[in-house]
Amino acid sequence: AWFAISDTRDDAGNAQLACATVWMPPEGNAAGAEQGIAGTGMLDPVALKIDGVQYLAICNHFSGSNYNLDTVVWRFENERLVELQRIPTSGGHGAKHFEIDGNHYLAITNFYNNSTHNIASKIYLWDGAQFDPVPFQELSTSGAVDCEPFTIDGEHYLAFANRTNGPTGNISSVIFKWNGSAFDTNLFQEIITNSAHKFSYFEFGGERFLAVANTLDGSNRNIDSHIYRWDGTRFDTANRFAIRTTFALGVHGFTVAGRHFVAFGNFYTGTDYRVPSPIYEWNGTDFVLLQEVVVSGASHWTDFEIDGEHFIMLSAWYDETGQLVNPQIFRWTGDRFAEFQSIPVRGIQDVAFFESGGSRYLVLPGYYNTNRTTYDTAGLIYRWNGERFAPHEVRDAVDAR
Repeated sequence: AWFAISDTRDDAGNAQLACATVWMPPEGNAAGAEQGIAGTGMLDPVALKIDGVQYLAICNHFSGSNYNLDTVVWRFENERLVELQRIPTSGGHGAKHFEIDGNHYLAITNFYNNSTHNIASKIYLWDGAQFDPVPFQELSTSGAVDCEPFTIDGEHYLAFANRTNGPTGNISSVIFKWNGSAFDTNLFQEIITNSAHKFSYFEFGGERFLAVANTLDGSNRNIDSHIYRWDGTRFDTANRFAIRTTFALGVHGFTVAGRHFVAFGNFYTGTDYRVPSPIYEWNGTDFVLLQEVVVSGASHWTDFEIDGEHFIMLSAWYDETGQLVNPQIFRWTGDRFAEFQSIPVRGIQDVAFFESGGSRYLVLPGYYNTNRTTYDTAGLIYRWNGERFAPHEVRDAVDAR
């Protein structure tokens, strides 16, 4: 049975619609049942672990008419996701978990509040049972769609990818620095970006980098995304690495068997969604193209390791016919990434991977329904069965073996 929870508020209280539904198996169903998650225009799930307990945060971004929806935090217990709390957000687009001095925080980007993009993104502090609903801190952003926490030489930073201020996307994305008790509201660094959609921080061979996926420069989608190298005091914007991308929605840096890679997810040329997404390798001095993969309407990359094997996964939205596209998993073969599995959960912008109780899971929340007519949609949990990912089935406690 589906159990739905909805949230309706008055005009001053913002959120008019927010729902999340959890699939619970029928009583006595020995065969088990798939667990699903339903929501409204869900984006960018983040898996986090606090004191050994697994949690998941998923942003509800847009209903088709309203951006003031809740981000939902779930607790994973008895092989089920159980709703823990709701956090009011405005076009919530991405959440990130980080820890400083033993305290756990959740940063959530706010994109739009139905009237302006120039709104604060917020940070919430874990109080031992949940994230305190009163924000720990609010930081000035403009149409923020991603945030990236990172630490360099013991100093903590938080970068926000600003997509638009309304009139233009050619604006600064921003980095804040922790001052010992909070992030200093005086900016640590500004980086001019072009409708930025994603940040990725990574360390390769002792060097630190921050990569940004740019989508648009005016109406031009075929533009450079950039990788910035840390010069000891800040990211060097003058001597950046330029990577030609096409409406890049995703960028992700990762390491496999001592080799360092950066992958970009290219979404759309303006006429064609079937555009190659490139994977670059760091050779110690430059980023060189390793290979390209073609997944229509590509968005974000995720990497994970299972039993010594390395995988990367590319999420996707839809193709030139308007059909939603399955996300694809690729496996490292020793010299390149080969197609491994297509997951039949369509229209997924990003996924979350986590391990719990010795099992590995993928959470795949949907943005649209299958025919793109509504944002009230569902996602599923997939579980590694020893050979590949399969829909996760949950059982009643009395039936557990």
